[in-house]
Amino acid sequence: RSVIKKATADFPAIYSAIHEGYRSIQAAERENCDVLQIGERFADMMAGILDAGFTASPPVREYARQISRWLYFIDALDDYDEDLKKHRFNPIARPDLPLRSYVQTQYPQLQQLLQALYAGYDALCMQLGNSPEDQILASILKNSIPSVTSMVLHRQALPELLHCRPGNEWRAKT
Repeated sequence: RSVIKKATADFPAIYSAIHEGYRSIQAAERENCDVLQIGERFADMMAGILDAGFTASPPVREYARQISRWLYFIDALDDYDEDLKKHRFNPIARPDLPLRSYVQTQYPQLQQLLQALYAGYDALCMQLGNSPEDQILASILKNSIPSVTSMVLHRQALPELLHCRPGNEWRAKT
């Protein structure tokens, strides 16, 4: 708790963005908004955090929003069965269907959700430049996100990542 209090005191604007963002998300959940509407509020919160603590170009800010929308959606998919079992809110869960059945019967709706999430990726990739950093961001949007989405939909385990401190690089756990 003391770490949270110190962070709140040291970064009040970030704390405020998180606090207000979660209040908005919780209100949307109480109103039974759909996953895209709640994901948009999550994207608003993440953009607010970015604005409160960092300086980011418009394309990078939009990138954070795109990733945030997807994160909310993929988390709902990943937590689907557990949320049903524990009677927790999940904007896509159907109490009568486990995830595998949900994916099979609701595939057209899932495709529409994914198309809505991916709609901004191409436009955003065109705004990114040719720097190595921008190319990494574009690769994540066009390759990694669809790949991880497919793995979650097919209930495949995602690789665990290890952080290697000396060079600050990430690698898959073997």
